[in-house]
Amino acid sequence: MTILTFPALSGLTWPVKKSPSFQTLKHKSVAGTSTMQSLQPYAIYAFELPFEFLRSDDANRELQQLMGLFQACRAGAIPFNFSDPDDNAVTGQTIGLGDGNTKSFGFVRSMGSVIDPVQNVTAAGLTVYENGVPQILGTDYTLLATSQYGTNYGVQFATAPLAGHTISADFSYFWLCAFDDDVAEFSKLFNLNGKALFEAKSIKFSSVLQ
Repeated sequence: MTILTFPALSGLTWPVKKSPSFQTLKHKSVAGTSTMQSLQPYAIYAFELPFEFLRSDDANRELQQLMGLFQACRAGAIPFNFSDPDDNAVTGQTIGLGDGNTKSFGFVRSMGSVIDPVQNVTAAGLTVYENGVPQILGTDYTLLATSQYGTNYGVQFATAPLAGHTISADFSYFWLCAFDDDVAEFSKLFNLNGKALFEAKSIKFSSVLQ
């Protein structure tokens, strides 16, 4: 399926919120001791974007782009691509270590001391390395894509990398996301050059794990 992309709009203002979240089971015994267990291995990222203006004239169809995306996605029913300006590319990212048998490696990106899976890598600009040596797409390796949305989540080598060889990559990526709410609120501010100028104070969506 073709995945739509969240538009880059000039009316985006501050603050832009990005919130990692987990699900945790917590239990406190009658003696007061506590136990906790995480229900998910990776964070879900919640985004909140405010737009102080959305133009609707023929040259700047920003309202139509954003409202159209929301409707095309049937609110949260269909995911879309989002390029986070501050978190959309890595260079020299280690994605695995060869053991002489393993051929498949998933894309990840580091965030401090932890890693997150990257499930939507763009093929353009992708370079994969085995022990620092660039590999050739289609000859040395192929891309692995999800069955549900066809997004690139990893690589499969034709020949298993040698034991101890570091597998790394340079790549750009999207976040696969879905709108949180079934309603999106757009407020008309005034007319500009005969066309309505709108704002959207809070557009919320969250990352989707496949």
